Amino acid sequence: MKRVLIALSAMLFFSALACEGSQRTAETGLLGLFLVGDFVPHVPTVADVKSELASVQEARIDSDRIYTYRVASNGWMTFRPSEALQDRYAWVEEVIYSRFPPTSAGSTQIVGKHLTSDKLMGIGLGDSVSKLEELGTAFRVSVVKLFGREVTLYECTPQPGQDDLFYRYFIVDNQVEAFSMGVTE
Repeated sequence: MKRVLIALSAMLFFSALACEGSQRTAETGLLGLFLVGDFVPHVPTVADVKSELASVQEARIDSDRIYTYRVASNGWMTFRPSEALQDRYAWVEEVIYSRFPPTSAGSTQIVGKHLTSDKLMGIGLGDSVSKLEELGTAFRVSVVKLFGREVTLYECTPQPGQDDLFYRYFIVDNQVEAFSMGVTE
């Protein structure tokens, strides 16, 4: 009987810890993704974004559909969804935090809730590229366009061998102007 009580107590204790961890992650929500550094407990959908951040703005860049949410006077979150037709099936492929709006219409958005963390791997907007290089991470470096602007892209995976999650830092004039995290299929 004593063993059964000990086993039951241990099960309840570990169940409580598991629930506490899940609840903590769920509480951070979309505005806490950079704090967690991963899409936990699941990759959000467009329906999740619209539900949690009611004042998101839909826009198009070239032929891509994006959703923006203003988190600071000079900070925008941009969500790039997959191509699914219904919001509940269109998962978010990439979340970008930038100093500049992705479209001219985005500059008129009202500031909503603030991010839980405005850094990714300890790197924030305005940090120098040398601080990024001090991380000792193996980055792939290329030149790309972000919202119509030419930027230098530093891209890595947070854990070696984990190809489904990526981090990106977008550099202009040796400063981080945007960063993102995303998932591949």
